[in-house]
Amino acid sequence: MIQVNAETELLSFFEHNEIAYRREKDGYAFVMSERDCKWKTMCRAAGNVVLFYGMYPFCVSDVNGVVNSVNGINAKIINGAFFIQDNVVIMRTGAVLCDIYTAYEEITSALEYGAGYVVRFWQELLLCAGAGLL
Repeated sequence: MIQVNAETELLSFFEHNEIAYRREKDGYAFVMSERDCKWKTMCRAAGNVVLFYGMYPFCVSDVNGVVNSVNGINAKIINGAFFIQDNVVIMRTGAVLCDIYTAYEEITSALEYGAGYVVRFWQELLLCAGAGLL
């Protein structure tokens, strides 16, 4: 059985999709956008696991309002979770890469899943955050 190296697979994914990324701390960063939404995504890879963090580009000023909203959202979604760190709302999702033959699809699925929820809850979180753009 061939061992999967998540970082190698992630970098291959970036190259295949011509994603402009940069190395940051212990991961990789790039910008995603859909419709009128544009946000930073951080990725971390270790062993056979890839984690994605979709970071909303606004600063939370009403933490209580966002916590209530995030708790309600987390009760509805299956994979991943929303959380607040340093007054920024983040959507985390990930993929366990089982083999090199399905790694590309697993990365794509996790990234699209997270991006879909970032966009889906954009307005709700922006409104309840009492936020300003970062």
